[in-house]
Amino acid sequence: MSGRSSRVKGAAAEREAFALLNSLLMREAFKRNLSQTRAGGYDHEPLSAPVAVEVKRCETLALGKWMKQAEEQAPGLTPAVMYRRNKEPWSVLVKMTPEQFSLWLDWQL
Repeated sequence: MSGRSSRVKGAAAEREAFALLNSLLMREAFKRNLSQTRAGGYDHEPLSAPVAVEVKRCETLALGKWMKQAEEQAPGLTPAVMYRRNKEPWSVLVKMTPEQFSLWLDWQL
């Protein structure tokens, strides 16, 4: 895929992913970071979400590489990768410490 068509596909994936999250949250918690190409950073603007979400739409998964990218682009925030392949639903991989995971589990139970 050429550079331009790859960027167009990436932007469409970000719009789709953030629209889904905002719909599920019933508020605008995620908005695309339009200056990320020029200034760097993660895929959404830092609104109220304490996470750094890296959105990927790709047939070949590279979860480790993508998670590293999310970690590097937003130090201090919880890194997450929201990804999907064609004709599959979105999935989210969130990097948590065991302590963070136990707090999340406790909140769910």
